[in-house]
Amino acid sequence: MTNHKIISTIPIHRLPEDPDHILVMRNDRKRYYLDVYRMNVYTGKFFRVLAQPGPVTNWAVDNNGVVRMATMQDENSLSYETQIMYRDNEDSEWVEVDRFEGMQNGWSSLGFTEDNEKIYVTSNLGRDTYALSIFDPETGELEDLFENEGTDVTRIGMTEDGEVITILYRDIDTKPKRHYTNSKWKNILENLTTAFGVDYIGIASMSKDQQKMILTIGDDRNPGDYYLYDRNKNQIAYLGSIGHGLTRRLWRKCNRLNSKPGTGKQYMAF
Repeated sequence: MTNHKIISTIPIHRLPEDPDHILVMRNDRKRYYLDVYRMNVYTGKFFRVLAQPGPVTNWAVDNNGVVRMATMQDENSLSYETQIMYRDNEDSEWVEVDRFEGMQNGWSSLGFTEDNEKIYVTSNLGRDTYALSIFDPETGELEDLFENEGTDVTRIGMTEDGEVITILYRDIDTKPKRHYTNSKWKNILENLTTAFGVDYIGIASMSKDQQKMILTIGDDRNPGDYYLYDRNKNQIAYLGSIGHGLTRRLWRKCNRLNSKPGTGKQYMAF
């Protein structure tokens, strides 16, 4: 659905009140300039809704489909400073609400809270690993919500209206793990995991009424299968596989190795 001359077209949000369109980032103007477009999912046509205020590397959209935050690289900085630009609504001016130095330090947005007032982020400021925090753009303060020692929080599972139901992190063996914040969804996902006989099931997408989901299943010997799950009918239908045509018996299970060289530090290998 994208022209071969376009370097990238990246989905960033499903518009809640407009099922025919989604918001995407697209660099058709300049190679490193990702503008925001409304894309028709049936025709593939694009309409630019926002030209970036600078070299934006990521956009954040609230639960109503309004672009409210931009992560930018400061072109005038010699220390690779990252700027966080924010606006209250579509008519507001962009203002800088935070900045941090270095390519490996700082935080990145995961989504807005249910009231659209604050932003969930993963942050490694003041620590070696990434934790889940809430950023308040009015005060510029970060409030820690969840961390798991020695591991990185990677993302959160959210409903269409911004309710957080799971926190995902990579354990020491790099396997995806979940921390549940909702007992109903814990029961649903654990029952599905048991039914499939796997360690982990991902939710690729979910209907607005939360009754239908696209599930992903994968492991060391399976690059990924997709299923449609209907909660009302309690039915599952196979959709397809990433590794179509690959013979699973040719794949090998990964085993973790612990290594402690002369420094005394523990290193993981597979």
